[in-house]
Amino acid sequence: MALDFFDCNCCIGRSAVTNPGSFYATDELVSRMSDYGIGRALIYHTIARDHSPAEGNLLLSDITRDNPSLIPVWVVMPHHTGEFPAPDELEGQMRKNSVKAARIFPSAGRHNFSIKPYSAGSLLEMLAQNRIPLFIDIYETGWESIDMLLAAYRDLPVVLCNTGYRGDRYIYPLMETYGNVYLETSRYLSHLGIEALCKKEGSDRILFGSGMPVYTGAGAVFYISKLMLEDKDKQMIASGNLERLIGDIRL
Repeated sequence: MALDFFDCNCCIGRSAVTNPGSFYATDELVSRMSDYGIGRALIYHTIARDHSPAEGNLLLSDITRDNPSLIPVWVVMPHHTGEFPAPDELEGQMRKNSVKAARIFPSAGRHNFSIKPYSAGSLLEMLAQNRIPLFIDIYETGWESIDMLLAAYRDLPVVLCNTGYRGDRYIYPLMETYGNVYLETSRYLSHLGIEALCKKEGSDRILFGSGMPVYTGAGAVFYISKLMLEDKDKQMIASGNLERLIGDIRL
């Protein structure tokens, strides 16, 4: 069975740190997606991650407007310092630009803010009310903060990215406790790891991700294609679960 792949974890643009073998051009990403059989991808801009979210998000909108296979993900942050729009204004901008997901980089090495209610509460409430999926690299927050986030915002779909295979002792109980937590696959690499997780928790909260351009999309596609699962489960992971999440957005 040929799977329809919808990548939930891509970025575009020059990075502050160059990774050997990676790339940054939009046409290169689209070309590689075609080569690997990835039909669509959620993408964010490296400028939004490494420098200014507001500036990078606007650059991303210019890119995705002419590339229907690329769906914009905006990097967001609290508005208190005036560097970023307040949640009500941000909501309108995201609607206008057909944004389908959000991403945060709150660590001290990135945007340096707290995800506790006093800082990010109004932002997270807006995302939750609109059921906009929020993508987070686990090393940006740590596991205990993820627990707090999931408990406080039960309507907010939270997608854990770059977890690594050693995260199981957190992933399993989080999935048992919270119905709004999802797992991205690009770095969740262990022998029969996804199969075991599906057996325990089901396949409906696992999302295909490649990690391009830092990692190869070829290996990511091959990994999902060769899972020892039923075809319907593999298709849910490849694209079905992400399509369902996006379909639930209320913007």
